[in-house]
Amino acid sequence: MNEVLKFNDFLNEEINITTYDNGVCRLSDRWFFYNPEDDIIYGCNNKPVGDEMLFAFNPSSCTIILGGEEKQYDINNPICLIQYIMDDEKVTVYTDGALEFLKSNFGFTGSDITSQQSRFKLQDAFEKGDDYRYILIFGDQLIASTFDVIEEN
Repeated sequence: MNEVLKFNDFLNEEINITTYDNGVCRLSDRWFFYNPEDDIIYGCNNKPVGDEMLFAFNPSSCTIILGGEEKQYDINNPICLIQYIMDDEKVTVYTDGALEFLKSNFGFTGSDITSQQSRFKLQDAFEKGDDYRYILIFGDQLIASTFDVIEEN
């Protein structure tokens, strides 16, 4: 049985993640892809292919697929911010410029997005917009997300 969870549910459930005592959410070593028809990010064991996905990523290998093109981002600074503009179905991925984007668009003043205080501030900021969806990961840590996630076997 599959269960749909919102970000706050990650703190209490184990679906694609491991939660540690300090509230850090870790994504499992698998692929995740967004299907706009279902409006859900699915976790799967195999690299997703096909037109049903808008984007896909594997946080463990720092790999993202967007527009059919696969790219790897910096494993030494593994920050990945995915912005989805729902009306236009436009996806933008920020890796190297993610912190600058967070600072200029959300007033983020820190440099450590992994602290508990930063995670909660970013989650709150992401939830204020209705026309955009965001998912922010650092390595395998799920920092903040306005996407629903479901595990797919």
